[in-house]
Amino acid sequence: MNNRKKMFNLNYSKISKSFFFFIMIFFFLAPQVFAVVIDEVYYNPINSENGGEFVLLFNEKSYPVDISGWYLKTRSSEMDATLPPNTLILPGGYLLIADSGFSLDKDSVSWPDADYEEAISLPNTDGGVALMNGTNLIDVVGWGNSEDPFFEGTPAISVDSGESLRRNNHQDTDDNSNDFVRSTPLLNLLNIGEDLTIKVKVEVKNDNPQIVNTSISDESKDDGIQIKPLAGEEKSFSVSMLVFDPKGEMLNAKAVLNNKEFSFESTRINDTHFIYQTNVTLDYDDKSGFYDVEFFLGNETKKESLFYEELLALKTEPEIFISAKVNSVSFGSVEIRNVGNVNADLSIASSKLYGKENSSNIFVSTDDKEFQLGLDFEDLFSLKAGEKKSLRIVVNADNLNTGLYEGLVKISASSSN
Repeated sequence: MNNRKKMFNLNYSKISKSFFFFIMIFFFLAPQVFAVVIDEVYYNPINSENGGEFVLLFNEKSYPVDISGWYLKTRSSEMDATLPPNTLILPGGYLLIADSGFSLDKDSVSWPDADYEEAISLPNTDGGVALMNGTNLIDVVGWGNSEDPFFEGTPAISVDSGESLRRNNHQDTDDNSNDFVRSTPLLNLLNIGEDLTIKVKVEVKNDNPQIVNTSISDESKDDGIQIKPLAGEEKSFSVSMLVFDPKGEMLNAKAVLNNKEFSFESTRINDTHFIYQTNVTLDYDDKSGFYDVEFFLGNETKKESLFYEELLALKTEPEIFISAKVNSVSFGSVEIRNVGNVNADLSIASSKLYGKENSSNIFVSTDDKEFQLGLDFEDLFSLKAGEKKSLRIVVNADNLNTGLYEGLVKISASSSN
């Protein structure tokens, strides 16, 4: 194609040197922009002015051209038709842009349907159409007494109803009157002659089972899926998936959570759809954080994420009975267990023994520590999630009379994660 291409009207006396330099640089940087031309314009149909018009593009190069977002510009509309994403023209191929309703209103039922339909307005006299890529003019065709900027060189002749303006053997001399001829629409000839173009449409079907969607029972109104642990117990909750199987078979499926596998049970909804459901579990001491539930159905897999919430919880005996003798030291032991999923720092204090002014009679000992309890909390020890330790509670019966006494030992925990 001539390097002078893509100026609205080739009047060099009106073009500054700096602008011409920009055009030349753009040409050398991106020659593929100029690979597509307007090959035919059908602006005066027989049947209907609303639905019968078309513009035929041609890719004259040896490589495909992506024209997504390119648009037609006319005197009546700055953007008369805009091509959708993923629009390609193959090497030596055509792309047919037509008015809305072209498939119903085209002048010949033998014509192919348009590759893209959108309302366009092409005047029957003194008109023009430009192919644009953003602000870049790719090609332009004018007819009759077309006004600047809708022509190159000299506008082409006007045609009668049912005739088209067709580029003469794909030539491009940058002069519409020289490059375009009155013609029977080329759509009649697209698949006649030595050079044929066949559009191949492929519909790909999947006969394999498919996971349509997955779900996890949610215990929170907040965003995302959140699961609350149970203190000291395994947490069980439901997961399910909707399955489409064209063959209507109920298949083996499984879910995997935290490296544990769970088998699904299926329920038929209709001939091709099934609900697969199972309960999955997390241990009480599994760490708080995000987990993926993986769904498996044959070669089909999907993932669903959940958040396992934080739980700080301790467990021990609710009471201990110590039998003591006057003026002696006696003790009993309790086991403290971390039944949450976070590490816990423990501190301890005690109330007064009922009937005594203070609690100086109660002591506590661990494997590495011994101290007298009072009303103020003192650091005891740390417990990891799921860990347990013994605590010895000692009573000094000095100065105690015979009788029954009661007191409270208080244990407090805070997260150490």
